[in-house]
Amino acid sequence: VPAGVADGVAVALGISGLAAWLALTWRAELQPGEHVLVLAASGVLGQIAVQAARLLGAGRVVAAARSPEGLQRCLELGADASVRLDEPGDLSAALAQAGEGRIDVVLDPLWGEPLVAALGAASFGARIVQIGASAGPEATIPSAAIRGKMLVLMGHTNFAAPPEVKREAYTRMAEAAARGEITVEVDPLGLDQVDEAWRRLAAGSHRKIVLVP
Repeated sequence: VPAGVADGVAVALGISGLAAWLALTWRAELQPGEHVLVLAASGVLGQIAVQAARLLGAGRVVAAARSPEGLQRCLELGADASVRLDEPGDLSAALAQAGEGRIDVVLDPLWGEPLVAALGAASFGARIVQIGASAGPEATIPSAAIRGKMLVLMGHTNFAAPPEVKREAYTRMAEAAARGEITVEVDPLGLDQVDEAWRRLAAGSHRKIVLVP
């Protein structure tokens, strides 16, 4: 961990950070100039993913979430456009428009209906990396979207990545954090506030909760 990287940030990079970075690199193999859609972008993982996509050379980054404040934060962190997931209307069309008609990579920590909408907006040959099910454990996926656009739907877990892959990813993120190119908002709490930490987590905190001895 380079000097100048706070302990809480270092921890966050090793959890949410790895999930975001490895999903983009090791799994999706993001190429410079490609357009990226980050679902649940207002969370810590999503905020890191927005910054990581920009650092990795994405041509356009679209942040999608329910929180207006969280989406504003994503725009400040480098997203080119934002989409509210809970607004009425055609979500697939809104996502496609935000991506300027092109979405090559989707990071999906949600599953459920947001994923289905993302499949409708995805471009031919797009890669969708599934890393969570916050919106629900099941989704009804239309076959035509997968077949017709030759979409690639893949899963990701940090545990499956080889140690050397995780080491390289962490080093790059930590160095970027030391340069101020990746920022993570941390909410430190004492060990005697564990109950409060669980409460904030259940409420959907957009900051990384770190317990400090």
